[in-house]
Amino acid sequence: MPAAVSVVLDDDDLLREIILRLAFPTDLVRAAAVSRRWLRVASAPAFLRRYRALHPPRVLGLFAKHAGDSLFEPLPHPRGLAAAARRAAKGAMLGSLGGGEPLPVYDCRNGRVLMDLSDPFDRGDGTLAVVSPLLHASRSLAVLPPVPLAAHPPPVSAMGDDDTLLGRATDVCVLLPEDGGDGQSYTVVTLVRSKRVGWRVWWEFFAKVSVLRAGAWDDDVVRATAPIELPARCRGDTTWNRALLVQGKLYVLGMQSHAILVLDLASMAASFINLPDGVRHEEDGDLDLFRSNDAGVNLIHVNGFQARLWRRGGDDDGGDGMTAGNWVLVDDIGVRRVFDHLAKVGGEMDIGGPVGVIKVGDDRDFMFLCVDGDVLYMDIRRKMVKKIFEASPKRGGVLPVIHPLTMVWPPIFPVLE
Repeated sequence: MPAAVSVVLDDDDLLREIILRLAFPTDLVRAAAVSRRWLRVASAPAFLRRYRALHPPRVLGLFAKHAGDSLFEPLPHPRGLAAAARRAAKGAMLGSLGGGEPLPVYDCRNGRVLMDLSDPFDRGDGTLAVVSPLLHASRSLAVLPPVPLAAHPPPVSAMGDDDTLLGRATDVCVLLPEDGGDGQSYTVVTLVRSKRVGWRVWWEFFAKVSVLRAGAWDDDVVRATAPIELPARCRGDTTWNRALLVQGKLYVLGMQSHAILVLDLASMAASFINLPDGVRHEEDGDLDLFRSNDAGVNLIHVNGFQARLWRRGGDDDGGDGMTAGNWVLVDDIGVRRVFDHLAKVGGEMDIGGPVGVIKVGDDRDFMFLCVDGDVLYMDIRRKMVKKIFEASPKRGGVLPVIHPLTMVWPPIFPVLE
């Protein structure tokens, strides 16, 4: 028997196929600790790409903010992930005041959470920290320098005196790096829209960007775009409410709009992408952006019980100064049909009321939906759907903001002597 085992486990190709079938990254790390050879096989980039395609990082829990309340809700997991889920739930409370509810979360990427640690009764500028619930306690909380005053929204008097300012709307995006970062980095983007009147009425836009890297603000501290007149198709009368950072570009969905704002954070150039034909962001819950594993930008559009997934191809000019984006329809999902299938697998599930999308994971690994006022977690690949909490009408009838806490990827492998 030892000779037979040796024949199998001494063959890298067979070893690779065996550990590829381990269900959880935690098991993969344990396998890598067996020997330097096993570590070499388990940590090879090509192998990790195959492993992730079969076993996407699990969602351990979620941070949610709704109707003024913040909460962390752990998700149920098999025994192999129970320890990681408990650590996530415990670490999620590191930023709480007096052991109470979690404080507001701005962003959550790859096991790191960007939190506001300031006392809600304090009128100061606030204190931000990166919490890493899955790391050792001594390395799990990093308090960050305050945001520079120059990055804050400008006062009305600073908007210029040449024209009369009729109104202004400001949105602030506070984002972790795309890979989660080093625990000492984040980006602040301030988007300002103003309605002016001179010899005509128009909407004007500009943005300011500040980047903290490794605990220090960039030398230029705050960079800004020149004022840009908003195209008619994206002058929506409500806020830009959903943002996604992909390959150094910020993509922002505007309510009541036919377009997506694209801000290049390196060059500070702004542009606009038309939505696919027939798609419009009319209310919260009908659109969301998500990444694909090849760093592409994708769009999901929910209309009634139908969910359509679009992938953005190359760029071309639509003739009105905006980019058409060459959207390609890659999937058309009947939400009711999916729920009926999942109900047969995982228990009773009924869907009768409106459906809204709250959050889509990278490469559509998971989705959070609001159905009949309930927030549901859907994992189509694993054929699982679970009710998380009731969002409306008891919580105000408005979709919550959700930040999923996923396992770290790639795994943190041991260092073997």
